[in-house]
Order: sequence, then structure tokens, then C-alpha cells
Amino acid sequence: MANEIPQTHWALLIGVGMSVSTSSNAPNGHGPFTRDQSLKGAVPDIDMMEQYFQNDPHVRISRLTATKPTNESTTLPVEPPEALPTRKNVIALLSSVIKESAKKKIQHVYIHFSGHGLQRPDGSLALSLFHLPSEKPGLLPTEILASALKAISKQGIHITLVLDCCFSGGVKRNPDESDLQFRYIESTAEEDISDVDDYSNLQNTIDEVEASRGVVLSKNASDNILEPEGYVVITACGPTENAREVERDGKRHGALTYFLHSSLVLLHRYGEQISLQTLFDRLHATFQINCPCQTPRHYGSLTRSFFQGLSSNLVHDLVTISKIPREDRFLLQAGRIHGVHVGDVYEAYPYFASEVDHQGPQRGRIDFEVTTVNNVQSNIMIQDTNLIQSVKEVMSWKARLVKSQSDQRTQIYLSTSLTKEEKQVLQDSSSNHPLLVLSEHQEDSSSYIFIVNVNEDGLYEVHGGSSRCIPNVPKMSRHDPKSLDILSDTLGHLASYRFFETIDNRHAESHFGDSLELEAGVQKDTDGWYSINEGTDFTFSVLNRCKRPLFMAVFNLRSTWEITNLLAEAAQGTYCDIPEKEAKIFFPLQPEFPESVTGNPKEDIIKIFITDQAPSFPFLVLPELGGSRKRDYAGPGQLLDFVKTLDEGYRNGHVETKRWMTRNFHLRVS
Repeated sequence: MANEIPQTHWALLIGVGMSVSTSSNAPNGHGPFTRDQSLKGAVPDIDMMEQYFQNDPHVRISRLTATKPTNESTTLPVEPPEALPTRKNVIALLSSVIKESAKKKIQHVYIHFSGHGLQRPDGSLALSLFHLPSEKPGLLPTEILASALKAISKQGIHITLVLDCCFSGGVKRNPDESDLQFRYIESTAEEDISDVDDYSNLQNTIDEVEASRGVVLSKNASDNILEPEGYVVITACGPTENAREVERDGKRHGALTYFLHSSLVLLHRYGEQISLQTLFDRLHATFQINCPCQTPRHYGSLTRSFFQGLSSNLVHDLVTISKIPREDRFLLQAGRIHGVHVGDVYEAYPYFASEVDHQGPQRGRIDFEVTTVNNVQSNIMIQDTNLIQSVKEVMSWKARLVKSQSDQRTQIYLSTSLTKEEKQVLQDSSSNHPLLVLSEHQEDSSSYIFIVNVNEDGLYEVHGGSSRCIPNVPKMSRHDPKSLDILSDTLGHLASYRFFETIDNRHAESHFGDSLELEAGVQKDTDGWYSINEGTDFTFSVLNRCKRPLFMAVFNLRSTWEITNLLAEAAQGTYCDIPEKEAKIFFPLQPEFPESVTGNPKEDIIKIFITDQAPSFPFLVLPELGGSRKRDYAGPGQLLDFVKTLDEGYRNGHVETKRWMTRNFHLRVS
């Protein structure tokens, strides 16, 4: 038909609700016992997502499920063999996607897996598929799945992979808790015998598609699905956590699927466009409120998404505010680690407010004020309490800082070379930069980090306390009518950079730092800097002696006045897990400098955050000075939120501690 809507999106929905009983060690150590590890929520997950996608004519849906029968006399699922999530059927479906993608009719692929994950004896990961008791175990090694996804993405197809399972082994450690429906299944030596010949059809398909040639099905367990090339992965939890099911309206669902679906339905109801980053931030916040023992993760770029209601425009100066169910209380998903202070004011908009405008949401603004600050979260309240009832149904907000009470704001001196009128313009515009304080008091110039001068050529300059021009900060003509606006933004940028550089836990728990071993791979110079040659790695190592996993984020404060999250740049999410009591983990980094960076030696700062709670770390904190602020920018609001969330723990009865720390490595590269 001429008016038929093309199906440019393909959703692959896989739910393994019936798992063959496996043998395991009994809790009392008296030998093996049999346990049915079928998941009640796996197939309802697929039902829920299928119903959501059916409303979109652009989406083609393929479904493979295994539903446990209510009749206990049969050991077979209710679905026919061709509709079961067996390895044969899953491989055939992936092969079909590769072939169809080559015809350029498909632009986006979505894969949703609800079921058990497992960790094989060699440490590699796999998805547990359905198999009959008489068959070999049905595993899909994640390195095989990663190879298939690489073949699809090489054709220009955007892929979103959602894994509502876990690989942590939590059930193995907690066998008495099976009623909680953890989505992990134990691995045995027998289950890990996988014949690579089983995947020959998939390899043949890849070889037939010209755009995918060169992709070889990997036998290397280190080719991790969580190191995506050209696709994004959203997982139900971190590698040391368990993925759980929740019960809503009498049905079990995977927590990730349920909260993802509710976020998408809410967005669809209002018909607005937001970014995938905002969607994920809401997911993260929702888990902190409803399921704090589990933290969803994402890997890969968040600029592309399968979901039609999501925009590729990223507005990173937003932080999430969540309403506590059945209470008139709100939580800001940021705390001391982000620099939040009591009295900070945020302008907030409903989660579903449009972000198509590069400046972010503009409608439905309500101002919130921080009342108490914790480690990675803060309590926040609507300033005008008369509005609480009118917005009581809005459970999620996105907010940006408009007023800071931080005592770490950067003071910049406006020298006497500026006219009274110029100073007034800069003072008036400084309200747009909550981390900036402009001073006109004539004091010793060495007491200021930055000083603004006008040189004899009529150019605005920014000097350091030593009266030298700051490297890589452009000069601006005072005769250009736009110069003062540009100068104001430049000063705000420098203030934000300086604020982030100096974030530190002034009240750290004494034993927390002693339980960590954080070392540089080279000796420190007498002035505290680390000298390396250009083109060589700077390596640091971390050893966690705590009795629980920790979380680490690594930022690069560059000579271009840009601050980036190095893990996010490598498509590894915004932070990583540091397992407890294991061997040292080494992180090699190689500083890179654009041609615009002047001076020799060049300077870089590596800033590390470590905390015992999973916070919301920003992606790009600051762009290059003079670069675009329209995308990938965390802004001062998220910087302050970032610090606030680190200091005092969660609301769920946890002891309020200050278990977070930072470390700066100052690098001199020549």
C-alpha cells in the first residue's frame, strides 16, 4: 500500500520465564539439591514492552518467550518450539536482523532480555536461554552477542540493548533468598561447554553481508558486551549487585523493565522529547527511591536511542529531583560530593518537559531550595509551599542550579583598568554564574586566583595571581560590543573549573582513606607534580581493602579548561566498580593535547572520586573554553549537586557517614 508506514525500528524481545531446575550446593553444605529457578516476571516483562511498542507503527516486533505452565504435569513451556528463546532461535533471529539491516530498511534495533544471567568459570558472562532437559545447556555467551551487535552497527544501525538480569552471583552467595527472585543462575562446568560450531550459521550470515565483513565471532571472553562499539547498553545493576523483581498490581516484573516502561509511558502521554540521558537519570533516581540495593548502569553513547520520544540533544546541566511516594518530601540526586549546600536554589521542570530546545526545558518551572545535604543525595523543598498540592502527582523533576551558597565559589578581581561601567555590566551578568564572585576591592593581587585586566592594546586579559596571562584563555577587544558577554561567560567557566578542581571531603571518615590504596605509577616531583613524556601513559592503581565494593569516577581537567569524564569518553558509563579485597586494578591514561594548547611543558589534572555509594556522576562537566555550551555540559548546578551527594548516605536507615574521597594527580607533560 502506498500509505503504508515503513517499519524502520525492530524490537527483539526475549523473556526466559522457565528455567530447568539445576543442582546446587545446599545452604547447610550437605550436598546438592534441586531448585526451580523459573522467573515469574520475565514473560510479563516482555508482555509489557510488546504492548508499549505495538502503539508505534514504525516498530517491527519479534518475540521469543518461555512461559512456565500452570499444569505441573508438563515440563514444557506453553509456547510452540519456534517461539521459544532457545539458542537456535535467538541466533536465527540475530542472523535475520543482520540480513535485513543490510537492505537499509532498518535504522534502529532494540534488544530486551529478561531472564537469568550467569558468570562462567573463566569469569566471562553469558545469558541463560531455554533448553530442554535432554539438550545441552542453552547459553548465549556475551562475546558472541557482542560480535553480532558489532556486525549490525557496522551497517550504520543504532542499537539499544537492555539486560534485565545480573551476573554477580548473588544467589550463589545467598541461597536462602530465592523468593526474592534474583536474576542470576549458577554456572556449572557442564553448562560452560559451548561448541563454537553452533554459531557457524551466524558467522556465515555476517560473511554474506558486505558491510559486516571482517567481523569474526569472538572466542575471547575479554570481548565484553559491556564495552560497546556503536551501541548503548542499559543493565539492571552493577557487577556486584543483584537484579531483582518487583510486584505491582499482583504481577511480578523485573525492576529495570518495570521502571523503564513507566518512564516511557509517562513520556508518551505528554508527547514531548527528552534525551536518553534524562531518561536514564530518572531511572537511576527511581531505583534510589524504590529499590536502593540495585543501581542500573549504562555503557556506550547516549546520543542515539531506539525510543521515538527521545532527542539526541544532550542537556547535561540537569539533575534529577524525586518525590518520595505518599509524602511531601523531595530528594535531589546530588550531595556533598557534587558541591551542594543548604540554601542552594534550583529551577525545576517536570521530567517530561521538552528538551528539543538546546537550552533545555523552559515550561512549568518551580523553584526548589536545599534543606539538608547528604553524601550523594540531598533533601530539597518547593520554595512556595502553596504549590505543593498542585504538583503532587509529578514524581520526577529535572533541575538546574540558579543560586549557590557554596563557600568554595571562585573570587575574581576586576582591576582598576576596567571602567565603572564595564565592572557594572560584569557584576550584573555574574548572577548567571552561581560559582563566581567578582570583587572590586583593591587588595594584594596575589590573594586572587584570577584577575581581569585591560592591556595597553585595549584587550581584556585574565591573569593569574602571578600577573601572568592564563594560558589558553582568549583575549577580547573592549571595542567589540559582545566582548563583555563573552568575558562574563569565560569568568563563569573558569570559576566552575576551579570549583571542580578543589572539591574535597573536608570531613572524611578517618578509616575510609586507610582502607584504600591509591598509587601513581611514577614518582612525585618535589613540587608535588608528576612528570611524564608526551605519548607515554600515566598509570595509577587502586586496591580496595573495604568489606564492600566501592565506586570510582575519573575526570580529566584539561589545559583547554575542559573537564571530561574519562570512563564516559571510553563508553564505560560514568563510574566503575572497585571490588572488595581483590588484587590491584591498574588504570593507564595517556594525556592528549590539541594543537591549540600552547606552552611546554603542558599541564593536565586527573581527578579521582571514590565513594561507597553509587552516585550520579556527570558526563562532560565543562566543554573547552570558547566551545559550545549547547551540548554535553554539566554546568555549575550539576557540579554543586555532584559534591552534595557524597557526604552523608541514603535516607533508607543507613548510618550517615562521609565515606568519599578525592585525589588530584597534577601532570606535567613534556
